Amino acid sequence: MHRLRNRVEDAVTPDGRILNELPPEKARDEIGDLSRSFSNVLNRLKEYNRYLEAMTSRLAHELRTPLSVVRSSLDNLSQEESAEGQEKYITRAKEGVDRLAIILHRMREATRLEQLLQLTTHESFDLSQMLGIATESYRSAFPDMVFDLALPSKAVIISGSPDLISQALDKLISNAHDFHTPGTAVHLALKASGQATVELSISNQGDTLPQGMENSIFDSMVSLRDQKGDEPHLGLGLYLVRLICEYHGGHIAARNLSSPTGVEFIMTLPLAH
Repeated sequence: MHRLRNRVEDAVTPDGRILNELPPEKARDEIGDLSRSFSNVLNRLKEYNRYLEAMTSRLAHELRTPLSVVRSSLDNLSQEESAEGQEKYITRAKEGVDRLAIILHRMREATRLEQLLQLTTHESFDLSQMLGIATESYRSAFPDMVFDLALPSKAVIISGSPDLISQALDKLISNAHDFHTPGTAVHLALKASGQATVELSISNQGDTLPQGMENSIFDSMVSLRDQKGDEPHLGLGLYLVRLICEYHGGHIAARNLSSPTGVEFIMTLPLAH
C-alpha cells in the first residue's frame, strides 16, 4: 500500500500536472484493483490536461486573427472620413466578429455533445436504410461531388442514436469534401465485419495523412486543414466522431490508400443483440 501511495504521489506534481503514467499492477487482489483504478484515473487526467493545454494553444492561434481584424478595422474606422471607407472597415470588423462567433459555436457544439452522450438513450434502427437516406441528402447538399454507395442486401440493425450516427457521418463527409480531389468520387460502403460487428467506410481520393497521424487524427485539437483560410478549425470534428463511435461501443480508424492515393475512414460498430 505504501509503495502504491508513493508511486501515485510521484506521478503528479504539486500543481496537479501528470508527470508519469502509473503502470497497473497485475495482482488479482484489492491492491491490484486499486492500482488499476489509479492508473485509469491518472491516464484520463493526463488526457484531459493535454486537451486543456492544446485548447489554450489552438484558441490563442484561432482568436488572434479575428481580434486583429476587428482591432485594426476599428482603428482605421476612427480615422476614416468618407462614407465609403467607413463602410469598408465596418464590413471587415463584422467579418472578424462573425469568425469569433463561429469559434464559440464550435466550442459549444463539442461541450453539448459530451453532455448529450450522458443523456441519450439507445434504440434499434437499420443503419443500411439510414445511410441510404443520408447519401441522397449529401448528393443534394454537395452537387459538385459524386457519391458512390455500396449497401448489403439485408438490413443492418444496430442499437444506438440515429441522430448521433448522422452527426458522425456529416463530419466525415465534410472532411471528405474538404480533402478530396475535385472530380473524383467519395465512396461509402457498409459491410459485415465478423458476426457481431459492421463496418461503415468513407473514402476519398486526395492527399494522404502524414506518417503517424492515422491514430492521433482523432485526438482533440488536431487539424490538418490550412490555417490560412477564412474558416477557423479547432480540430474537433474527428474527435467528436471518435466520441460518438466509442459511445456506441465501437471505434473509428483511418488508413492511407494507394493507387490512387487517398484516405479511408472506417467506423466499426456492434450489431444489435
